[in-house]
Amino acid sequence: MTAIEFHLPLRLYSTSNRREHWAKRAKRVKRERGIVETLTRHVIAQAGFALGGVVITITRHGPRKLDSDNLATSAKAVRDGIADALFLDDGDDRLDWRYAQVTGKGVKYGVTIRIESAAAEEGKEA
Repeated sequence: MTAIEFHLPLRLYSTSNRREHWAKRAKRVKRERGIVETLTRHVIAQAGFALGGVVITITRHGPRKLDSDNLATSAKAVRDGIADALFLDDGDDRLDWRYAQVTGKGVKYGVTIRIESAAAEEGKEA
């Protein structure tokens, strides 16, 4: 298996523009990170995914577009949860993080996570 993809009905917030009490934010981030870690670990185990160098694309779904720095910030708990599931630090050189978004009228909030081997990604570019 060279790639896995799954969707979660999580709303990713632009935290730099959000007025939220620190304790409420910490509770939300901890919950999101735990959900992503648990589901990612389950999906990887079911797929028999072998860890090496991987490309991870986090796609935010929402009605409005975020700029690139807010997009990355909104996905921080998701990124940390995926790294936890892989038993790696999110800054590990084996992980190549990418961000995307799907926007438009009628688009429901959510996040899609795609994990693929770096070798498969290199094969596409050749």
